[in-house]
Amino acid sequence: LFLEVANESNSEVISNIFENRIDDEDKHRFYSYLADYSLKHAIILSKSGRIEEAQIEFRRGVEYLLSYSFRKDRTLSRLIDSVESICRIDSDIGLQSILRLKPLADAVVYHTDGRSTKTYQREWFEVLARTDRDIALTHLSHELVHFNNHWILEESFDYLLEILNSEVEPVIENTLFKTRPNNVGSDSIKSYLNNIGVLISNEDIILARQSMRELLNRFPNGVYVEHYDRIKELCESLDLNIEVQIKSEINPNRNYRSNSDNKTRYDNHVRNTSFDAMSNEEVLDYIVTFGIKESEVQGLYYYMHSIQELTVESRMFISNLIKHIYERMSDDKNRERLLRVIDKLSIDSTIMAYIYVSMFMNHKDGWYRRLTQTEYFVKAVEYDKEVAEQYFFDYFYNNFYSVDYSLSVGDEIINALTAIEFDGASIIRYWESLFEIINFRLSGQYDYNWREITKLSKNFTSAEKLMFLLLTRLKYGEANRYKWI
Repeated sequence: LFLEVANESNSEVISNIFENRIDDEDKHRFYSYLADYSLKHAIILSKSGRIEEAQIEFRRGVEYLLSYSFRKDRTLSRLIDSVESICRIDSDIGLQSILRLKPLADAVVYHTDGRSTKTYQREWFEVLARTDRDIALTHLSHELVHFNNHWILEESFDYLLEILNSEVEPVIENTLFKTRPNNVGSDSIKSYLNNIGVLISNEDIILARQSMRELLNRFPNGVYVEHYDRIKELCESLDLNIEVQIKSEINPNRNYRSNSDNKTRYDNHVRNTSFDAMSNEEVLDYIVTFGIKESEVQGLYYYMHSIQELTVESRMFISNLIKHIYERMSDDKNRERLLRVIDKLSIDSTIMAYIYVSMFMNHKDGWYRRLTQTEYFVKAVEYDKEVAEQYFFDYFYNNFYSVDYSLSVGDEIINALTAIEFDGASIIRYWESLFEIINFRLSGQYDYNWREITKLSKNFTSAEKLMFLLLTRLKYGEANRYKWI
C-alpha cells in the first residue's frame, strides 16, 4: 500500500515510518523481513527523487538478503567449534576471539526461528568456561543480574559448576548446586556427587550428609544406573543407612526381535576364494558384494601387506576401499573387520600416511559431519608429514568443487591443522577470514563490552566471584518468585 500511495509530498512521512520500523526490528527480526523493508524503502526514496539515499537503502537491503537464513543455519559453528584451536596457538588472541563471538551468538538466536540454533548462546558460554572460568563467572553473574529467568542461563550455570569441579570453594559450590533442586541431568549429578566427595575429604561430614539426602530426594523412582555405585560408596562413607534403588530403564514398547539374520547374511555365503589370485578391482568388488568373513581377515591383511609402494593403482585401491568402509553402518561387523586389518598393518610409511589421511577425509560422525576424527590426520602426519599434507590439500581441490552445505568444514580444517602444528599465523588468518564472512551475515548485533567484563573479572578472587554468583542466584530466584505473587 505504501508503494502505491507514495509521492513527493508524503514520501518523507512514509520514509520515517520505514526507518522507525527497521530501527525497532533490526536486532530481532528475520533478515528476510528486514530486506523486504529496506528494498521497499529504497523504492519510496527513489520515487521522491532522493537517489543517493535510495542507493544506500538498496545496499542495506542486499546485505540483509545475504544475511543468515532464519532456519537450521549452523554456519556459526565454524567459528565456535574452532576457536579453541586459536587458543592453543595464542592464548591471548584466542580469548579475545571467544569474547568477540558473543554478539554473533546472540544475533543468530534473535534472527532465526530457533531450529538448530537456539543453543548457540550456551555453546558459546561453554567454550568461554573451558578457556577462562574467572571471566565466565563474572559474565554469568552479570547476566543473572540484568536478565530474566531463561533456560540458557540455567544450563550455562550447570555447565559452569561442572567446570569449577569443586576446586574453588566447595562449600559455596555446594550451595550453588542446591539452587537447582530439580536438575537431574547426568553430568550435573556426577558433578554434585564429586562435590559431596570433596566435602567428605575436607571432613565436612554434616553438610555432606545433608547434601546426599537432598540429592536422593530428586530421584523418587530410583537413581540412574551410572551413578549407583558412586552414590552407594558415598553413602557408606557417610554411614547413611539409605536403601538406594536403581531407576528402571526398560521400555515396554521396545521391539526385541532378533535381527541376527541381517547381521550374519554375509557369512552365510560359501566362499573359497583367495585374495592372492585376484586383482585390485576384483578384491574391491568382492568386498563390496559379500563383505569380509572373520576367517578372511588374515587373507586381506596379507593382501594389503603386499602393497610395496604408493602408485596411482595402489592409491585408487586404498581410497576406494576406505570409502567403502565408511559407507557401511558404524555397527557393521564387516566395517569393524576392515578397520582391524588397517590397524594391524605395518608397511611403508608413505602408504600408511595415505591410508590414514584417506580415513580422515572419508570418515563421517553420527551427524554425518566430515573431518571430525583429527587423530587419523595426526597419525598420517606421524607416518609421513609431506604425504599427509599433500593429499590433505589435494582432496579439497578435487572434491570440493561444488557448493554444498555438507562441505562446510572450515572449523575441522582449522582443528586438524592446529593438531599437526601447522603454521599458526596462517591458521589465525584463516579463522579471521571466516569471522569476517560470518560477521558480515549477522548485522543488527547487540553490543557486548567484553573488555569491561574482563576488567571486572580481575577485581575479585575466585572465591569472591563465587559468592557474588551465589548472591545473584538468590536475588534471581526471589525476583522471579515475586512476579507470581
